[in-house]
Amino acid sequence: SGHFFYSLVMMRVVLLISIFVCLSLCDECTHTASDGSFYDLSPLAQQTEFVTTDKNGDLFYFGVCSNAPSCNTDSVACSVSSEKSTPLGYLDAQQWTEKYSDKGQGISVVYGGGEDCEGVVGKNEFTITLKCDPDMEYRITDFGSKCSESRAIIRTKYACPLYTETVEGARHVTSAIETSVSDDIGSQVPYWWIVIAGTIGGMLVVVTLVVVLVLVMRKSQDSQYNRVPVEES
Repeated sequence: SGHFFYSLVMMRVVLLISIFVCLSLCDECTHTASDGSFYDLSPLAQQTEFVTTDKNGDLFYFGVCSNAPSCNTDSVACSVSSEKSTPLGYLDAQQWTEKYSDKGQGISVVYGGGEDCEGVVGKNEFTITLKCDPDMEYRITDFGSKCSESRAIIRTKYACPLYTETVEGARHVTSAIETSVSDDIGSQVPYWWIVIAGTIGGMLVVVTLVVVLVLVMRKSQDSQYNRVPVEES
């Protein structure tokens, strides 16, 4: 009995932590552009890290909405040479920009606060430009690095907007990765919210049923133990 309730509590703790992490990740990796295009890059955030090289052969590691594990400076991007690892941008300095993409064709995320080639902290920016390609999971197609800025270009289906919010408030589904389209486009919601809501709802129903069953069984046992036999006259 004690072991069961301990397992039940631990399951609830794990569930709450998972919800918190997922919601935090989704919030950091989603963006609505000025034309109403909604982008969800959270699938790319689940990748461990991306790696590329510059013309000098130096390695560059970076993440999308997450730190790169190979950067021992706790940064989202870094350059690694034979001498040291240089942080090029940090997650807490994340900004979105549309200047590198046409409307509805992608989005860019900029990480500031990095170190430039002269060792000045806070002067470098690392930009990741994600271009819509419905047929591509993800692929780095270009990369360039200067003293105080670096930019990687990734073609990916996740840079295709899930929908576009119109002036009237309706949502026009545009993404090739959307698996189903509601007849009422005004009620269309991002697919990951549907998955999260369904998972949470199902687990809460199961947990509730188990708790009710256990309480009923314990009450039944207690009533048997507390029953006092009636003496016959």
